[in-house]
Amino acid sequence: MSTTSNTEYRVDEPTAFADLESRIGAQKAALGRLETLSDEVDGLYADAAELDTDSRKTVAEEMREVQHDFASVSTIDDLETTKNHVAEVIAAPYRQAVKRAQSTLCKAIGIESEIEDETLESLNDVLQRRDPDELRDMAASFDDVTKRLTTCPEAAQTAVGLTVATDVYGYLSAPDSKLDTLVTTVERQVDSLETIDDAFVESEWGPDTELTAMVDYYGPDNDCVAADQIVEYVETVDDRLADTDALDLAALTHTHLERGLPVSEPTNLVDLFEGLSRGVTRCAGHEQVFVDANALVGYVENPSEHGAEEVTECLEAVTNVFEQDRGEEPVKRLSTKLLSLNEAYDEWASAYAQQLTRDVVAINAVKHYLTDPPSFDAVESTSHVVDGDEDDETADAVETEQCDYEWVWDDDGPSAEQVVKRPVSAVLFHQRYVAWVDALRGQGLGEGGVNITHLLALVRGENISAADIEPDVFETLVELFGDVLILELTDSPAEES
Repeated sequence: MSTTSNTEYRVDEPTAFADLESRIGAQKAALGRLETLSDEVDGLYADAAELDTDSRKTVAEEMREVQHDFASVSTIDDLETTKNHVAEVIAAPYRQAVKRAQSTLCKAIGIESEIEDETLESLNDVLQRRDPDELRDMAASFDDVTKRLTTCPEAAQTAVGLTVATDVYGYLSAPDSKLDTLVTTVERQVDSLETIDDAFVESEWGPDTELTAMVDYYGPDNDCVAADQIVEYVETVDDRLADTDALDLAALTHTHLERGLPVSEPTNLVDLFEGLSRGVTRCAGHEQVFVDANALVGYVENPSEHGAEEVTECLEAVTNVFEQDRGEEPVKRLSTKLLSLNEAYDEWASAYAQQLTRDVVAINAVKHYLTDPPSFDAVESTSHVVDGDEDDETADAVETEQCDYEWVWDDDGPSAEQVVKRPVSAVLFHQRYVAWVDALRGQGLGEGGVNITHLLALVRGENISAADIEPDVFETLVELFGDVLILELTDSPAEES
């Protein structure tokens, strides 16, 4: 039986070989570090090449001193220290460019004197941590924002200043992001407000102050107003004012708008102009009533004789809207007064139509009963004098009414709608009727002894006392009216006696 034996042999590494590997690794790391520093130095010289002329001169002077440092470099650490010195020399002009651009912006928005020293120190610390490329971008951002703001209204610049003042460090340390976003928002707001202001260029009723001059309408928390929608409302108001010369709404509309401005939020401008457009449209819809009511009140010497007192009062209320200075919205107030005038005028027209209907019935009845009544001329000229002076406008209106006098009605008389459209003609007709009745009374009794006053009262649907009528007159009335005549018996004390 044989026995096998395994024997392991080791050869120890020389100690010098391990040291060599360590030294080689250190040299490789040093070379890598040296290459990195070389690249960084090349980058610094590239940054220096982009400096402006004055800055390059300054850097060149300082670099003469730095060259001595490079000549005495003996270690990589020395090289890195010298590189950092070069970086500081080159970055300094960029840092100063940022400070100048930042200062120019702060002056433009009016906050330069309001920045606290502590905030300035924090901003300077930020600049110390930025490389030349970052500093160059910051300076360019400040210059761009400032240039854009100079094209904005002063109010917009002030609004930007007020907003930046709430977070100076946040906005000035990030001009390419937070500050740029703020200015972009304000620019959009400026465009919207300028669109609205442009719509007022030819207007007589626009606000005294342009909307772009209102500081509160700008800022990151404000939405852009719906300019196109508001311009449509402005155009609607312009159209209504052009068609309402009789009401002369321009001054009142201006007052209304001035009372509504400034609104609490810029988006509320839509509601302001929508309400104004709606109110002016309602007012314009009542203009013809205003004209007709003026013609009526201007022609009738004593409106109370014709039941037009309320029309006169409403007309005075409408006129006072233009003269009185009250806190409520003028256009809304005028719209309400015009609506009341419209209702009063319609009520007068309805009552007056009934009056004329009774006139027509009386005329037809008398013509049927009397053999030779006075002729009735509905268009005979009737002069009109107010306070001893001829009212030229009213005279013209009356003349027009007389020349175009063509009442279109049947035997039942005119409708309220006809009276609404021809108020002066209606009044003229009744005045001619009154004159005709006076002529009738001058003829005394009619056939059968019927008194004209009694006859007219009955045909107009009024009551007369039987005690005032003789039996033969009553018989005549029965023959004239037939079964339409009604005799009512009462228990009055006079009849009992």
